[in-house]
Amino acid sequence: MNIAVRRKERRFRTVNEIFDRYIDEVLPELAEYTRRDYLRIIKILRGYFGTKIASSLVPADFQEFMSVSAGKARRNDMLKVLSSVFSRAEREWQWLDHNVCYSVRRHKTKKRQSRNVSDEDIRGVLSMASATVQNFLKLSLMTGRKQEDILGLRWSQVNPKEILFRDPGKRQKVSVAITPELQAVLDNCRVRSGKSEYVITTAARTKHGKPYTGYGIRALWQRTMREWEASGNNRFTFFDVRAKASKQLARPPVPFVSEGVFISAGAVLDAYTAIGKLLSTAKVDLLIVDPYMDEKAVTEFSPLVNSGVSIRLLADAQHRKATLAPAAIRWAAQYGPGHPLEVRLAPARSLHDRLVAIDDKEVWILTQSLNAFAARAPASIVRVDPETADLKLAAYKGLWQGAQLI
Repeated sequence: MNIAVRRKERRFRTVNEIFDRYIDEVLPELAEYTRRDYLRIIKILRGYFGTKIASSLVPADFQEFMSVSAGKARRNDMLKVLSSVFSRAEREWQWLDHNVCYSVRRHKTKKRQSRNVSDEDIRGVLSMASATVQNFLKLSLMTGRKQEDILGLRWSQVNPKEILFRDPGKRQKVSVAITPELQAVLDNCRVRSGKSEYVITTAARTKHGKPYTGYGIRALWQRTMREWEASGNNRFTFFDVRAKASKQLARPPVPFVSEGVFISAGAVLDAYTAIGKLLSTAKVDLLIVDPYMDEKAVTEFSPLVNSGVSIRLLADAQHRKATLAPAAIRWAAQYGPGHPLEVRLAPARSLHDRLVAIDDKEVWILTQSLNAFAARAPASIVRVDPETADLKLAAYKGLWQGAQLI
């Protein structure tokens, strides 16, 4: 095709033709959430510019489209989408000589002012928000994911123990563990989403719902923020919520301190991490006392102890679980004397404490048994003062010597 013919065709291309090719060739490459959003925007843009000759558009043709008293930021976003479409037509397809959107004046918008969101702020907003906003806010806080990730979340991504999100930048899946609190939110979403494949939808119960658009959820959020502001509070944004979530999720789950740590109910990973940090401080000898001890003391926690440290497990003869002894036998078969582990059973009902003794010097009290630590109720690891520690060490030395070896 010679240059003259190409220029003639370029001169009469309509905006609709450009949209059609963009939808066929470009949209399939985009993320699902972005694809849905672009399709809705293109549908609106067709009503304003679809039949116009693209090469003949001038900035004055956008005056009616941009002249709105409300939704100025959204018009800016729509113009940005149109500019992206025209850029493809100009640079790759050579259907346009220039991109007129570059010359269209955008609305001036207020610069977003970020602020720290407190737990009190969150509780206050949740008390007045709709069920949809409540679920969206909770999912954002508990997962730390972007707005589009939450809105595009499907039930097929929710597994019994984790939610799988896709990270477009790294092209890999990112898992978020499902805590009891998160499970409660998902259960509520399940009831409200009815037969929809999406976790958060526009549906009333038992109906097929569609996922919210970014504009739709932001409209609900702004309605909530106006009510929040009317009650004398300072508004905040989704960006502030995600910043709070990112800050909470980015820090070490359990910053183990010298005097101990408190672990909330259901935070089983935090519990595992905290106990692991404590056990790893042993240099020579480690004694774990737990009347209700089971195989987890061997299979999950003993591997966290440094090699060469002597591990002693003391359980109650009546209350210990039957799985403890077989696990200890398999440990000895695998590790031998290089990683010694010994299990003894104290007389029935002679043990009351759940504790960890480090190198015959420090004593730490566990408020729950290892097999369900912090699983259903809050739990603590507390360091015993030196005087009390000496008394406990002496008492459990005698109990250990009189206990039955298994």
